[in-house]
Amino acid sequence: MITPPLTAAETSGLVNLDLSSGAEPLRAMLLSLVAQGVLQVERRQHKGLAGSTTRDHVVLVSAPRDPPEHVAAVLALVRADDSSMDALMRRARAAFGMDLSGYKEKFVVPALIARGLAEVERWRMLGLIPMSAIRRTAAGERERERLSQAMEEARGLPKLLKSQPAVAAAQIVALGAAIYLVSGLHSHFGEIAGVMREPGYDGGVNSGGLDFGGLDAAGIAAIGQSVAAFDSGFGGGDGGGGGSMGGGASGSD
Repeated sequence: MITPPLTAAETSGLVNLDLSSGAEPLRAMLLSLVAQGVLQVERRQHKGLAGSTTRDHVVLVSAPRDPPEHVAAVLALVRADDSSMDALMRRARAAFGMDLSGYKEKFVVPALIARGLAEVERWRMLGLIPMSAIRRTAAGERERERLSQAMEEARGLPKLLKSQPAVAAAQIVALGAAIYLVSGLHSHFGEIAGVMREPGYDGGVNSGGLDFGGLDAAGIAAIGQSVAAFDSGFGGGDGGGGGSMGGGASGSD
């Protein structure tokens, strides 16, 4: 495993390096920050002429000390004076583009390169046109394969939490921050918190965020649903963006 462990955004970026959209790394990072108690999602009633509506608000609870740049970029989207999820998403679009590719290009991919898990490959098409692409290094490919296997095995985690908690704890440690990428696990975070006692993980943003002490199940569900709604707003998945820092090739200066 990589030391220090990858954050949720780095994990998502490494596993999905070929996708240009930054939606999933941002969503995973938000989820991990809520689970750590750094952020909290509050559902508030708003009264209007047509009646009252309920909106999600994202608030900063406890600011981490010296977070990595890609984590600080997410925290910068959270503002006390305009904390609704809609407002956060507007700021995200303004900062990173409609498909959020800028988050991945400017923050997540550089973090992976600094860790030696990705690199810029450059060549000339037809010997004339300079081209570039982001590729996983050999170490990055090994970690991707390990994470992919751990995520596949984690589909059986809900049953293991009840029948074999020690085995479940070992799988959780192997997953690291990839736990935020496995569909269906969010509703089991309370049970996961009960078996997560592995020493050496302090739960900070530099340790992959495997501390569920600040977990609020309703908050996890709310932020997951809200970011999922944002994803669907621009088509979900890759979002059709053509960011040059994705896994595909692009022209270069």
